[in-house]
Amino acid sequence: MYRIATISDSVTFPIDPFSTAYWQKPKAETGPFSFGNKSTTGGSSQFPPPPDGGVQGKPKRMLPTEHLEEFKQVVDGSDLSKMGLVEVLKKRFPKVSKEVLRGTLDSVAERVGQKEADKKWVCR
Repeated sequence: MYRIATISDSVTFPIDPFSTAYWQKPKAETGPFSFGNKSTTGGSSQFPPPPDGGVQGKPKRMLPTEHLEEFKQVVDGSDLSKMGLVEVLKKRFPKVSKEVLRGTLDSVAERVGQKEADKKWVCR
């Protein structure tokens, strides 16, 4: 950890930047996450493994099924970017969060085309 400390008023200037006489030596940390502690269990890694293995994130929330057909009509054939399409969908579905709209868009449609100008959204 880094700490900011001030030099005492009794120190005369100029100071020697390589001297340690102006501050106390850092105390050795003994916590399980300290970098100085080499007695970690379970291998050489200093960080604990992620709780879910780090492979999957949160499951994406979906738009309710009663709005899915209208959602697909708006998305199908659109040439907007993902961010622009989410903004249009947010105007159409104001009570639904952008996170849910992005998750639904990822699972329901994909953007196909060679160049950026030719890309269009196609429902799966």
